[in-house]
Amino acid sequence: MRRTGWLLALAVGCEGGTTEEVAPDAAPPPRPPATSPWRTEVVAPGGVGLQPALARSPEGALALAFYAARGVPDGPCVGLDAGEQIRWPILVARRADAGWTVEPVAAPIALGDPTGLALAFDPDGDLVLALPTGEPAVMARYCGAHDLAVARASTGFTPEVVVRESADAATGDAASDFGTVVGYWPALAFAPDGAAALAWKDVHAGSIQRDDRARADLEVARSDGAGWRLAPVDAGRGAGDHTAAAFDPAGRLVLADEIPVDEADDRLGLWVRRALDDGFEAVRLWPLPTGGRPGLAFDAEGALLVAFHDAEAGRPMLARLADGAALTDPAAWQLEAVGDPRYREGEGAQVAVSPQGFVTMAWRRCGRVGDAACSSQHDATIFAWQADGAWTREVVEAGGDGPCGFDPQLGFDAGGQAVVAWRCSRPAGDAFDFVVEAGVRAVLR
Repeated sequence: MRRTGWLLALAVGCEGGTTEEVAPDAAPPPRPPATSPWRTEVVAPGGVGLQPALARSPEGALALAFYAARGVPDGPCVGLDAGEQIRWPILVARRADAGWTVEPVAAPIALGDPTGLALAFDPDGDLVLALPTGEPAVMARYCGAHDLAVARASTGFTPEVVVRESADAATGDAASDFGTVVGYWPALAFAPDGAAALAWKDVHAGSIQRDDRARADLEVARSDGAGWRLAPVDAGRGAGDHTAAAFDPAGRLVLADEIPVDEADDRLGLWVRRALDDGFEAVRLWPLPTGGRPGLAFDAEGALLVAFHDAEAGRPMLARLADGAALTDPAAWQLEAVGDPRYREGEGAQVAVSPQGFVTMAWRRCGRVGDAACSSQHDATIFAWQADGAWTREVVEAGGDGPCGFDPQLGFDAGGQAVVAWRCSRPAGDAFDFVVEAGVRAVLR
């Protein structure tokens, strides 16, 4: 793949954030005080930050991967009378004591907006990126990357293709095994013993036909270090949007994904799936799409935590399944709305557990309840943590003149500090441009 150059400068920003512990009917919180537990860093300027993914190494190193905010024209679509092909630079940022370092690692072609990437550290500390790859598919007349690869930092992020064709994870159904466009919304996870899992959405002919969307498949590849074994997870029902993946304390793979179509059998919404010896068990956790990748984590007792956005009500949600409970029983799940009822919020909700055992969340606030649209006057990045059953909400960054707080990512560094990253529109000369920022918090006590 010919890489598109992308120049980035490293910068660090200013102090920011405010602690919010107010009653639901109180006045709006004040602007950030000087005593905030949060400080803000600039991760990457220059029009970046789409579809980010954060990863934490076993030793606590943090890394982010994201697309540029705009695609780069790259000449005619080779072999197709389909106009100009557009490449979308992917950048990887690593955090160190001196700040963030950023490097461009790939620039896949996308037909329209890109459709996700994934990032994870393996147990040995090697950073691994899952990304689309491949040149335009002439037979399918698809001017975009249509294979899925993993790329390791130890090899200079050279792509290793995992899946090329719909039939590679064969279902036995001709409609599900047809096509060549795979790898949408990838999710990547490693178990402590080194076992790897890579999940993706198979869209057959590339969502060009209506049936590609309605009959899309969720598929998975597993590896114990000697090649990949591919299999379908949920075939022919439109599954696989915004997929997240994690291994539970027992070493079982857990997936969460959205089905954005509902043709006949109440399949619309957010699904959670857990691997069995002969397949997956699944439950529909929420009956509507949430619009983003859910968060997955496990608390100190081994309970499964799923964070997501109730887009209809405008609130962040946290679902808990006690360790050992029946995943497929909706009554076994405890659902809790965590946000401030004065605001429309919850976009991009994520969850992580601190080294001290606190359950924490992050999400975007977009405006006041009753507002017709999101407003930069009220948008913010929100962090919340739970102690003794009660939640404390904190404003990490209150935005500014442009919209802010998009796609928050949440993790903890080697020192136990919470780190929240987000995309924000900031002044750039006479205009605005997207930057990636991060807030770092004093250790929770």
